[in-house]
Amino acid sequence: MRCPAPFFLVPYTLISVRGYTAAEAGAALLPFGLILGLFSRQAGALGDRVGTRLPIIVGPSIVALSFAALAVTNAGGSYWVGVFGPVMGLAIGMTITVSPLTTTVMNAVGDQQSGVASGISNAAARVAGLLAVAISGALHATHRWA
Repeated sequence: MRCPAPFFLVPYTLISVRGYTAAEAGAALLPFGLILGLFSRQAGALGDRVGTRLPIIVGPSIVALSFAALAVTNAGGSYWVGVFGPVMGLAIGMTITVSPLTTTVMNAVGDQQSGVASGISNAAARVAGLLAVAISGALHATHRWA
């Protein structure tokens, strides 16, 4: 499962800004894994039905909007609006994206190159995730939470 790298900082933000305990932060993010796990198969079927281009555009757009919603929500706001809604958006966006993206990568090469394609795809995702965590971590560290 490819998790958006900025998602790495969401638990820290829930703890430091919203005052959640570590267990509460983990529980708040539980819908992400559940939705992704339960509906990835249907997302793959959707990609087969409508093609992979639309899901690869729509899914990341939903993810971006959901991260923006997490960024602008009030620390004292409701869990259901300020956390649950954006986490559901992240889950839906990633679910829409992951299977069609994998299908696109694997269909771009022949059977003999599928291992290489999978390896390059995973390596690119890890490097991008590493950079995103480093950059967003640096930005998070320099932000003053008043």
